[in-house]
Amino acid sequence: MNIDSSNVKSSLYVSKSVIERVVTDAVAQTDGACSIAKPDKKRLFSSSNGIKTELDGDVIYLTISVKLDADAPAIPTAEKIQSAVKSAVQNTLGLTVARVDVNIADVNV
Repeated sequence: MNIDSSNVKSSLYVSKSVIERVVTDAVAQTDGACSIAKPDKKRLFSSSNGIKTELDGDVIYLTISVKLDADAPAIPTAEKIQSAVKSAVQNTLGLTVARVDVNIADVNV
């Protein structure tokens, strides 16, 4: 019996919760970052957990809200978070990260 596998299509799906877990872990491991910030309940269209993901094929666009340490310099820390999240998502999940927008939503005092 000869099976021609050229007609078999395969797909890999990564759930949103897996992407969010990778992002959350990357933020937590970044110096100066405390955590993903919980969104303001008053905002009607905010994401439920501080992470917004947009997929276009295997390309992902991320917007994350973070809580920083009080003594962490904001811009350098946000840049470290962007780099850590991009590396973690690309290396762990194999998705191409086109953009990581970081919103500093809170400071841990």
